Amino acid sequence: MRNNLCQEMKKFWYQKKPLWGVLILFILMYYSLITGHHNERDVIQLFGAGQWTLIILVTISSAFMSMEYRDNTIVTMLYKSSNRFNIYFSKIIVLVLYSVLLSFCGAMFTILEVAFSQQLLTVNVLRTLLFNVFGTFLYSIFIVTLSLLLISLVKIDAIVIVAGLMLGFLGATFSNILMSLFHNWSELIRWNPLNMIYIVNQLSDSKYFKYTSLTNVELVLGTVSYAMIFLIIGYWAFKKRRV
Repeated sequence: MRNNLCQEMKKFWYQKKPLWGVLILFILMYYSLITGHHNERDVIQLFGAGQWTLIILVTISSAFMSMEYRDNTIVTMLYKSSNRFNIYFSKIIVLVLYSVLLSFCGAMFTILEVAFSQQLLTVNVLRTLLFNVFGTFLYSIFIVTLSLLLISLVKIDAIVIVAGLMLGFLGATFSNILMSLFHNWSELIRWNPLNMIYIVNQLSDSKYFKYTSLTNVELVLGTVSYAMIFLIIGYWAFKKRRV
């Protein structure tokens, strides 16, 4: 497992795309900074870092997996290690660690911006900001496992990227429509995977409960549970996929 993890880490950073991902995150956050209202809400939301992080993760995750089949390096990997679970899980660990890096960069950008603009970063604002970072991290695991599941099934990274973008921009809207159309089934529908995107905001802002109908604990459990389900199904698809 350790050897697999080291190999995956080297391959991941050799692509250069992860570095571009960090740079793009800073650019998008700066764009949100100069076009927004620069108020406390923008600071708490890390100038949109949560949304940008998820989009970057979908793109990087799908490219990281599809590269193995496009360059035929998957054959070499399986020759060196016949344990497909170690290979698959190592990729997930690398991508989750990358999501931690993106979250850290987003938080540092926000804190430095507040410091340079001579705004007062209160304990309450900092606590709320950290809740958002934690929510983004949990949803990042959801996104990473879902992306690898989809790329293992459809084998085309462009389709996975489009699906990820739709989830990021329209997932919450679709979830609200479902709950409105099937109100009598809302107790069940509130657990739909599209609803989990609200974890990025709800942990720090209780008003989102009216959209999710899930408590913070339920939202965390739902997000983690879906990530585990995606991991299991994704590994099964990866294991069955012909090289």
